[in-house]
Amino acid sequence: MYHLHGLAFREFLRIQEIVSWPAISLADLLSGHTQLALDLTKTIKPLEHFNDYLKQGYYPYFLENKEAYAQKLTETILLSLELDLPAVYGISYASVDKLKQLLVVLAESVPLKPNISKLSETLNTSRALVVEYMHYLAELGVLMLLHRDSFGITRLQKPEKVYLSHPNLQYALHQSRPDTGTLRESFFLSQVQPLHKVEYTDKGDFRLDRQITIEVGGANKSRQQLAGVEDAYVAADGIEVGYGEKVPLWMFGLLY
Repeated sequence: MYHLHGLAFREFLRIQEIVSWPAISLADLLSGHTQLALDLTKTIKPLEHFNDYLKQGYYPYFLENKEAYAQKLTETILLSLELDLPAVYGISYASVDKLKQLLVVLAESVPLKPNISKLSETLNTSRALVVEYMHYLAELGVLMLLHRDSFGITRLQKPEKVYLSHPNLQYALHQSRPDTGTLRESFFLSQVQPLHKVEYTDKGDFRLDRQITIEVGGANKSRQQLAGVEDAYVAADGIEVGYGEKVPLWMFGLLY
């Protein structure tokens, strides 16, 4: 069994023959990102391609038809809900309808700290089933569930925060223009989660491997919210080259 993740930002650039960059380890990125960025940006301006990736770069559907990308992605999700889940888990088609309802609710409100009681009322189902449905959607690659302590979690454990798994889903499932902050955080998760343990934290946005704290924000984001936190970094959007503990957000797309 091999779990094939969607295209990283690095792979998105390479598959279109825009540029071929090597993958970078997280440790090398955090310690040497300034020089790496100076070297890499001699070739191309990555921010010129970044928004295209956020909108339609995670799956290679865009090579066939960019205009139909969102429709293709939505159809694939529905197909997985209607065929794959019942076949693998034996769930009923009534449950599939509940899953679709839950996905609609979550797509309009992520990231959120889920109120399981409220969601169970909305779906007219039990609290336990709401959490179970979230886990199904996470296994389909639609949701990313963040827990405070990801070791020893059970399928009945409520997540601390819920995200759509990657930015393309924001555009495909959200009726209006997605929130910029949400796109940034979703991008970071989609690039880091395949290789590192990501957990919820009270200070900052994410904790990686129980050691590194990351705050995601715009170009002017400071470390103010990370005061007193060791091994803490800002993943800043809108900059090509960073310095110190301020790392360009796009560079996290070079990890695999």
